[in-house]
Amino acid sequence: MIVRQKLAFQDPGSRQTLGEGLAEFRASLPEQDQQNTAMTRDLFLHDVCHVVFGQGTSVDDDVVVDVWIVFGTDVHTRSYLAALFRSHALQALIERDGLAGVARGLIRAVPRACFSFFRARRMTCRWPWAGADRYLDTPLFEIRSEYGIRLA
Repeated sequence: MIVRQKLAFQDPGSRQTLGEGLAEFRASLPEQDQQNTAMTRDLFLHDVCHVVFGQGTSVDDDVVVDVWIVFGTDVHTRSYLAALFRSHALQALIERDGLAGVARGLIRAVPRACFSFFRARRMTCRWPWAGADRYLDTPLFEIRSEYGIRLA
């Protein structure tokens, strides 16, 4: 059984700012990911979405955040998927967790991904993919309230 540490930014009423949540998220990454990850603009925006949508660092959390991104942000799906493959994120996950671990994570993610799809469709407006910088000093509970984000 997988025991996950719940981080402060994952609390729906978190008073952390987006910037503080992002720092906490980055610190929670496995050490090899911290060392091997170049902070590209696309990766920064992806990590911001992990924080805004309250997702951790596991394979199934990555799947769920991708669902939130595609259906709950204003990003163009085609450009996001192209950036995702350019970043070699899937390859890094396979190296970290093994092919069997990635497959288990994908299977575990299905119910949460479906739930997140419906939650994303009920948001009051879509999260601005490229405009996230202006929210770095805004508390997470305010962001989630403004956009109608209800965490699972």
